[in-house]
Parts: sequence; structure tokens; C-alpha cells
Amino acid sequence: MKRVFVSGGSGFVGREVVDRLLARGHQVKALVRSASHFPLARQERLELVKGDALEPETLGNAMSGCDAAVNLIGILREKRLRGITYERMHVIAVQNLLNEAEHAGIEHFIQMSAKGVRVDGVSRYQTTKHEAEIEIQRRIRHWTIFRPDIIIGPGRGFISEIAPLALLPFSPVIGDGKYVFEPVDRRVVAEAFVTAVERDSIGGAVYELRGPQAYTFNEILDLLGRALGRRKVRKLHLPLWFVRAMVSAFGRLPFSPVNRDQLEMLVESGVGKEPNGVNELGLQKIFLQDQLEYAIGKTRKENE
Repeated sequence: MKRVFVSGGSGFVGREVVDRLLARGHQVKALVRSASHFPLARQERLELVKGDALEPETLGNAMSGCDAAVNLIGILREKRLRGITYERMHVIAVQNLLNEAEHAGIEHFIQMSAKGVRVDGVSRYQTTKHEAEIEIQRRIRHWTIFRPDIIIGPGRGFISEIAPLALLPFSPVIGDGKYVFEPVDRRVVAEAFVTAVERDSIGGAVYELRGPQAYTFNEILDLLGRALGRRKVRKLHLPLWFVRAMVSAFGRLPFSPVNRDQLEMLVESGVGKEPNGVNELGLQKIFLQDQLEYAIGKTRKENE
């Protein structure tokens, strides 16, 4: 049994990670801005620590007594008027957490990153995530970094965003829709983090987390349509030059369905290049059809 500090524990992946840590007998200290918004607040062995990773004065001794720290904080879209930017959420928050981890003598820092991040990325999302990785590797002796592909799971996330498209008379698709993903189940991603916590031998490595098969966006849309009960998904392909022009004009507005960072990462997507943690760590391989059926079925059950 270990004591684990988790930041971002109330998010899409975080809820699954915290739930699995508790189910395996670990103690969890979860950093929260508001206890009322944390879905697992009544669980035993769970301590809620009120604070904000962007306000270091609120983190005093938050990691005290912990064996490992898991950071799941991240955003796909900026809200600059509210101070929510890639730089603040991906870099400054990590720097503040690392300061606390060093003070508390944390033995293992486990970071959620993303597939494709690099110093010369096509988006600020990628470059800030990469900057956080470098900071972690520079300052923490024992670290693990996971870079998942698109994550499939119930509730908010990739599926909730594209499911409405699959139900339209004509589903809009950016470009030719042949850009490739290797979707990974949220349960598998969560298991990777728990495995890293439990195995002291894991550390000093960057793992991608990818599903067992690659699919084009067109194929994902078709499979999603079938899972939702549609026999055929009719697609309306929008020229990439047209979408880029619209995003350039309106991408920063709240009602825009996609921003420049999301668009460029979407069309760049391809098969992974780093070691696949699903294979390296011996995790379960779940194919996309099963991922979709589970995510949609659980979401429907929760909404009943």
C-alpha cells in the first residue's frame, strides 16, 4: 500500500485513476479547488487537499508523507480571459508541483503528457507539454511520463465531442478524414498510472499509450455511428484550406468547435513512434468497438 498525491483527480482520466488506486488499497491525497466537485469525496482512504497548482502558497506540505505524485492536469483549449492558458496549466503548474515534490521528498513523479509532443510541435499545446516533460526529467530522479493517444471513455471527452456528429444527416469531416489514430481505453490509461505507482522498477521512461489497432477518423466515425445504432454515417468532407480559414478567423471565440492547436494536431495524427506502454507494461488490449460500446453503454446508464 502506498500513499499517492494526485493533481487533476476530478478530471476525465483522474476519476478513473483515483478510483483504481483506492480499489487497490492505496491511500490518496487529491488536490482539489472545491471538495463539492470531487466525485469520490466519501471514499475511505481518500484525503482531499484544498489548493490550486497555480497558487504555490496553497500547496504547503500538500505532498507530505506521500510516496508518489501523479499529475493529470491539462487542458485542450485555452480560456485566456480566465487565465487558463497552455503555459500556465502545462508548465507553471508543473513547476509548482515539482517544487512541492522536491520539498516533500517524493520518490516517483508520474506525468500525463500526450502523443506527439515535442519541442518543434505544430501547436503550443504540444510545445508546452514537452517543456513540462523536460522540467520533470531535469529535476526529479525517478519519473515516468505517459503520452496517450485519443482516450475513449464514458462522460466528457473525445466521444462526447464527436458523437453528435455521427448522428447528423451529414457528418462534417475536416479534410479527407484519413488522418490516423490509435484510440486507447480510459481504463487502460488509468491502469498504466496505477501500475507505475505499484512497480518500483518503472521509472526514467517515456511511454506512449496506444490501442491495439490504428483507425482513420472516417473509420472511427463509422464505428461510432454503428455503436449509436446508425446503419450508415454519411460524411460531408470540408476542404482543409476552408477549415483553416474559418479557424483563423473564429478559432479563439468560445463558440468555435475547434481552435488552431486542435486542428493542426488532428490532421497531423499518425501511428506512434515511442514504446507502447500498453505492451511494455502488459496492460489489457481493448479494441475500439469494445471501447465504444463500454463508453456509450456506461454513459447511458449514468444518465438514466
